[in-house]
Amino acid sequence: MVRASPNFNAFDAGEFAPITEGRTDLSRYGFACRILENFMPRVIGPASRRPGTSFIASTRYPDKDALLVRFEYSTEQAYVLEFGDLYVRFYRNDGPLLEGNKTISGATAANPVVLTITAHGYSNGDDIEVSGIAGMVQLNGRRFRVANKTANTVELTDQHGGAIDGVGYSAYVSGGTAARVYTLTTTYQEADLAQLKFAQSADILYIAHTEYVPRKLQRYGATNWVLSQIDFQDGPYLPVNSAQTTLTPSAASGAGITISSATSIAVTGAANNGAGAIRITSANHGWKTGDKIDITGVTGTTEANATWTITRVNANTYDLNGSTFVNAYGSGGTARPHIFEATDLGRLIRIQHSSTWGYAKITAYSSAVQVTADVLSNFGGTTASSAWRLGLYSQGGGYPSCVTFYEGRLFWGGCPLTPTRVDGSMSSNYETFSPSSTASVVADDNAVAYPLDSGDVNNVLWMKDDEKGLLVGTKGGEWVVRANTLNGALTPTNVKATRATTYGSYEGSQPVRTGKDIIFVQRKRRKIRNLNYTYEIDGFNAGDLTILSGHIGRLEFGQLAFQSEPEGWVWMTRGDGQLPVLTYDRDEQKIGWSRQIMGGYQDAARRRPPIVRSVCSIPDPNDARDEVWLIVQRMINGRTERYVELFAPEWENSDDQEQAFYVDSGLIFDGRQAQSLQPGAGATVKGTNGVPFTAGGAVFQPTDVGREISMRWFDFTALDPEDPAIQGAWVSAKARITGYVSATQVTATILAAWPNLDLVAANGWRLSAGALSNLWHLEGETITVNAEGATHPDVTVVNGRAPLTRAVGYAVAGLKYNSRLQTMRIEAGAADGTAQAKVKRINEVTFRVLQSLGGEAGPDFTNMVPLKYRTTTIPMGEPPPIGDDDCRVLWEKGYETKGRIALRQSAPFPMTVIAVLPQVTTYDKG
Repeated sequence: MVRASPNFNAFDAGEFAPITEGRTDLSRYGFACRILENFMPRVIGPASRRPGTSFIASTRYPDKDALLVRFEYSTEQAYVLEFGDLYVRFYRNDGPLLEGNKTISGATAANPVVLTITAHGYSNGDDIEVSGIAGMVQLNGRRFRVANKTANTVELTDQHGGAIDGVGYSAYVSGGTAARVYTLTTTYQEADLAQLKFAQSADILYIAHTEYVPRKLQRYGATNWVLSQIDFQDGPYLPVNSAQTTLTPSAASGAGITISSATSIAVTGAANNGAGAIRITSANHGWKTGDKIDITGVTGTTEANATWTITRVNANTYDLNGSTFVNAYGSGGTARPHIFEATDLGRLIRIQHSSTWGYAKITAYSSAVQVTADVLSNFGGTTASSAWRLGLYSQGGGYPSCVTFYEGRLFWGGCPLTPTRVDGSMSSNYETFSPSSTASVVADDNAVAYPLDSGDVNNVLWMKDDEKGLLVGTKGGEWVVRANTLNGALTPTNVKATRATTYGSYEGSQPVRTGKDIIFVQRKRRKIRNLNYTYEIDGFNAGDLTILSGHIGRLEFGQLAFQSEPEGWVWMTRGDGQLPVLTYDRDEQKIGWSRQIMGGYQDAARRRPPIVRSVCSIPDPNDARDEVWLIVQRMINGRTERYVELFAPEWENSDDQEQAFYVDSGLIFDGRQAQSLQPGAGATVKGTNGVPFTAGGAVFQPTDVGREISMRWFDFTALDPEDPAIQGAWVSAKARITGYVSATQVTATILAAWPNLDLVAANGWRLSAGALSNLWHLEGETITVNAEGATHPDVTVVNGRAPLTRAVGYAVAGLKYNSRLQTMRIEAGAADGTAQAKVKRINEVTFRVLQSLGGEAGPDFTNMVPLKYRTTTIPMGEPPPIGDDDCRVLWEKGYETKGRIALRQSAPFPMTVIAVLPQVTTYDKG
């Protein structure tokens, strides 16, 4: 029997997989957790409870997925883009972008509500946000969908199309504005959103997808964005024609010329190739394997008269792929090249005459051997030429799958016609891909086209720039494309591609950069790898970041987002809707996983948590940290909803406790008033009655008797009795209104003394309310509330309101979520080897916490007791403070062999666990 006091003083190894529970020999075992949910390991060691999320808006379609995309012009001008089914919307400064306000002049208390907005210009299906209405306040702060519009009126529905029933709403009095949610129409369908890839340069976002013409989204102003197809100039192209097929332009310049081919080759025989297919005999045919041809005029073997791709046998014979030989050959027949398709409109074509290249864009299709085109760079002649090449991109052949910038060029890759090829633009000319000059000279600044020759065909899925080269991810491995000469620049004639690793990537996820590492999802979606250059091998490695936490990827990873501040956290979606987070710092050799599970439910049975559908990160408006944005699928009041939500900032010591935001899909109720306030004589003495308070404008109503006036102020003279180094505290001044004098003056009893009789500026004070309003997005849900820094009993939202048991002037309200931490099995106290599987008894545990309030602990999550914080002098009416403490818990588990310690926090407050300090007695076997 040995008593020991192990020190769990770091949790930066994160949540380990169950399969590791016997590996007490691992150096990271003592810093790992069996469960780490809604806590996040810090690089320095502690585990911090994640903040909650604020509700921003509903997505356009609650029953369809959408994708969040980062757009960062600078750290001061960053946007989140919501790409959905055939639309894109925009968010900035923690809210949606809206068009200009339109004045509301009427609203009916009917079903449906009808707004009068003269010459509004809205269309059915538009979404508008309403604010500032006097009287029918139930409409304020809400988003509605326009229906049955007339020139001056609109009916209001919700995002599901249900009518807004205004029967029972307060009568409209006056005022109010409506603003349309700024929305652009796109061609991207819901099913294709996950495969969109992006690259940004200043105000332009380039967009790639194999089934859509490459586009660019350009910002001209906050609500002035333009989405347009890219007008590629002079490329990229397929390889130069190597057959004897010729093309003849009808003119060397101008619009509406014809380009045609007169090439034809006589068919002199057709037979069974021995495998049941048709083998054609044509002397010196000149075709190569993969060519597409049209055969006409064959008698006997008439089944050969069709369009085919061929397999070359020799100079005089070829097989028709997919054919079946039936009838004996009779006579005749002609084979012609099948060059053009009806889907070639907009495709480029380049033709050489002598040493001069010119190119044109196809504008009309006539046949497989003739099109109409506009010449964009003059041809060198009008004779037939066998030196020609078609543009790489077309509706029939597909478009690139990914895009990025590297060394002053815009690179595209993964086009289905050349799935292993990457194409770089001309230097500093991002939309021009000339492979040479018109005089056939290949200069260093001409476009780069290079295939990844690997012996297999694995599509290019992503590209990222790196100081060591252009990193390329394919389904079969990871590559480095760079100059062939040391320290040289990448040029059309100075380029090579080297396979770095062979893991392969998932096509529905774009990698993220963390320092010098590229983090990507492996092909089967169960592993996360970091591609980085290693000096020792002078090459790239791609280590498995999930090797000790393999269970994290069991349900498949999806979209990635990197948050660089306040910590290096990689956020990712997962198939079951959880939000895994990787704490990663390669310099400090820190890899720690945690799982974030959103508060609320995704199903009517209320058994499964919500589904995180998308995640992205941008700098916050103040550039103090990186924000993390989500699309969360929830079940609210029996209906599926998809909400855009934003993680709140972490609470810090200098913050006001009432601003701690640790609820999900939450909102802030703030009773601040937009008028100044003058406290009267006696306000600085608690208990004084009849104290006058005078506002700078009309604020008060006769029904305000009983409400509280309050002000928060920071008392710099307050000292922490346990730690005098901590100076200052937020304090409330409060008064209960006892008499109404006028719209600008009331009398009140002082509940908590005011610091002085100075004039309080507008928005520096507030009026309390007995219910929280504008919670329509949580209709029918039971929510938790941080009410002026204190826990409030949970309440249920009915008709957008949550009644309170006590009036408050400030509150944070939303869905509760549990943060759970459970240690690995204790390895301590054994006298003869390991403590594993030995009987042990935990006598007590001390939890050292920082900036925490609330929480409970125990041997498991069904047997827990509240944490007790030290008793300090708390001013009357003030809640227990968020603070630092050693919370001692006497253990009541008794004897066991596992020796785990569990901690849970569900209060709407922060918690950071610095150390878990148990005292344990281990009994060695006799």
